[in-house]
Amino acid sequence: MRATWNVRSGNRVDAVTQGVTAFTLLISPDQFDIDKPLQVMANGREVWHGCGRVAPDLRTLLVWAARDNDRTMLYAAMVDRVPAKIPLTPKELFSLRDRRISEAHRATSESHRLADEKRKIQAGVRRLHEARDLHR
Repeated sequence: MRATWNVRSGNRVDAVTQGVTAFTLLISPDQFDIDKPLQVMANGREVWHGCGRVAPDLRTLLVWAARDNDRTMLYAAMVDRVPAKIPLTPKELFSLRDRRISEAHRATSESHRLADEKRKIQAGVRRLHEARDLHR
């Protein structure tokens, strides 16, 4: 599992995740304008868009200050369980389905080709055995 992120201008966070289903985003007033909406992108898709501002929360501030003991980075708010993936759109689903069908057809035709080759080889081996038996 891996996640990296980049805070873009304004209140946009771009996360790149692998093997992560959801993550917690800690909001520092030093990095974000908590009076403006927050937008979170994961793997190039918008997964969370704050409606209104992210509200400062004293409990979050105290919990994380005690947990990491780093007074230089204080978190005023937290967005919990941000999905790292969102469901595919119908267009993306159909595209994925078509791609998988195409791959299955290719695999099936390759399988048939190999089976035909195997039958030809077996028939050739049988003819060789028959020819050998005739000359005995």
